[in-house]
Amino acid sequence: MIGLEFPNKNQMKSLAFSFLFVLIIVVDSSTPPPPSPLFTPGELLLGQIAFDSYRDGDGEIYLMDSNGENVVQLTNNLVSDVAPVWSPDGQQITFDSRQDGGDEIYVMDADGSNVRQLTETTTLKYENFEPAWSPDGKQIAFVSYRDDNAEIYVTDLSGKNVNRLTKNDFYDGEPSWSPDGSKIIFDSYPQDKGEIYVMDADGRHLQRLTDNGDTWDGDAHWSPDGNQIAFASDRDGNNDIYLMDASGENIANLTNLEDFYSGDIDWSPDGSRIVFASNRDGTGDASEIYVMNADGSNVRRLTTNLDIDMRPAWRPAPLNPST
Repeated sequence: MIGLEFPNKNQMKSLAFSFLFVLIIVVDSSTPPPPSPLFTPGELLLGQIAFDSYRDGDGEIYLMDSNGENVVQLTNNLVSDVAPVWSPDGQQITFDSRQDGGDEIYVMDADGSNVRQLTETTTLKYENFEPAWSPDGKQIAFVSYRDDNAEIYVTDLSGKNVNRLTKNDFYDGEPSWSPDGSKIIFDSYPQDKGEIYVMDADGRHLQRLTDNGDTWDGDAHWSPDGNQIAFASDRDGNNDIYLMDASGENIANLTNLEDFYSGDIDWSPDGSRIVFASNRDGTGDASEIYVMNADGSNVRRLTTNLDIDMRPAWRPAPLNPST
C-alpha cells in the first residue's frame, strides 16, 4: 500500500487487502512454497486467538484455540465487525464496527455478549477505527478522521474523554502500546511512504524508527517484554514480516517469501510465537491465519477455508479454552 492519497479510511483500514490487491496478478502465476503443516489436535494450547473472517459473507469476529480448533463466532451482524483487540485481562474485546452506520469503536465481553458502543460521531466522515487497548486497561487508542485527517486519539472507557495525540498533514494509523504503557508505536505516511514512529503515550517526544526509501513499513507490535518490535514491510520487494530491536536496529526478515503476502501481526502472551495472516499457501486473495516461532521457524497453518481470515489477536492470558 503505497501513496498519500487517502480519500477515506477504507484504503488504510486493511493492509492485508491492499497488499493482496497489489500481489494478486503475481500470485496467480506463482508457485507457492510447500504447504504449511497444520497443528495436530492438542499440539498447542496457549490460550485463544480472536480474528475476523469473511466466511459468512461479511466481516465477523471469531474465536479459536491457538491450535486452530474449536472455532466460535462472536459477532453476527449484517455489517462488518472487524479488527478485534483484547483487553489486558483477556475478558473483553474492542473492535471496529459499522453497526451505527459509520465506523465506530465498540467493546464486548470475551464471549461476544454485552456489546456497547465506545465512540459516537455525527457524520459518516468522522470514522473511528483501529483500536488498541492500553496495558493498564483504562484507555483505548484509535484512529479517527474527526479533525479531517487520520490522526491518533485516546479515550477512556466511557468514550467521553477523548484526547488527540498526533497532529500533522499525514495519515497516522495502527497505534500499538508498549507493554509498560509509556509509549505508543504507529505508522505514518510522510513523503509518499510508510514509516514506523514511536511517541510517549501523551503524544510527546516523537521519534522515527524506520527510514527505508520509498518502501512501506507498518503494522508494528511490541514483543511482550518490550525489547523487540515485529512489523510488516515491502522493503525487499515482497510483503513480509520483520523483527527489529525496540530502538529500530538489527532488522531481520522472518517470512521471506517471494510473491506472497504476510502481515496482520500479533504476539503470543509469552513472546515465543507470532500469529499472522498470509496467502503463502497459494490461496490468492483469501488470506489464512498462521503461527510461527518468534524467529520465523516452525510455521503452522491455523485456518483452512476459501474465504478471508485476517487480523488475529492472541488472548493475553493463557486461559483454558473451555472457560
